[in-house]
Amino acid sequence: MTYECKKVLSKKVGDILDINRVKQILSSSAEIEVQYNGVSVWIDDIKEEDATVIVHLVGGMEEQTEVDIASLKEI
Repeated sequence: MTYECKKVLSKKVGDILDINRVKQILSSSAEIEVQYNGVSVWIDDIKEEDATVIVHLVGGMEEQTEVDIASLKEI
């Protein structure tokens, strides 16, 4: 299952994401800031079976990295 980079509805600043929130962000048409280790990233894809996502740096190179969903924060 592939999703596109996208937005959010309601949140608390600095919330750690869960799989449901990642799905909401990916299905949203708004731009939502998400960080991994304090760096802004785009979520490219979600791997539900592993509870991981594929991300790349905002404004950076297109190199992708697989990270745990729990390591992401919504800003």
